[in-house]
Amino acid sequence: GHPNEDKKLIFEARSGEGMAEYLDAFTVRVDDAGPEGQGPSGRAWRSGKIQIMADWTRHEASTPWDKHRVRAGWRSSAAVPLCGPMGVVAMAAIYSRRPDAFSAPPWPDLLHHLSATLGLTLQHLENRRQLERLTYIDPLTGLANRRGLEVKLKRALAAAKRQETLLAVGLLDLNDFKPLNDRHGHEAGDEALKC
Repeated sequence: GHPNEDKKLIFEARSGEGMAEYLDAFTVRVDDAGPEGQGPSGRAWRSGKIQIMADWTRHEASTPWDKHRVRAGWRSSAAVPLCGPMGVVAMAAIYSRRPDAFSAPPWPDLLHHLSATLGLTLQHLENRRQLERLTYIDPLTGLANRRGLEVKLKRALAAAKRQETLLAVGLLDLNDFKPLNDRHGHEAGDEALKC
């Protein structure tokens, strides 16, 4: 999972009997605001370090997810931050109905390998997505650049042909833009483009 804008951890994928119901039953935060951020996943996100709960039944502090954990039968867990070069990019939470499931070898080494490998992979995919976006989008305005316009126009023409409809295209040409940049500087020109 990864956090949304409210710092709540959103789990993208779930696997295993009862996991979806368990994860949907409560909120986990990645900041330390309130008890929802004090569990293993919140601590793992903030520290960038794997958090293993060897046996939840030996854990003294009450947590917002205790009743859900008991109902699901989870005894141990591992919160694994997936770390890339820029820090934590996602979180893997692994649960077991056995106590001490993640404490003994080979689990600690395997979890560290999982953290590094998946973290680097996710960071690479995000970097690639951003590079692909820059191929078609002007970073200043967020509008399609020439290549993006060509792709969108090709798709729109194909859709219009399939649907046997007309297609209208509007273009805006900014005359005398260079003097604005020359007189007021490129920052002023950039601000004018953003408007």
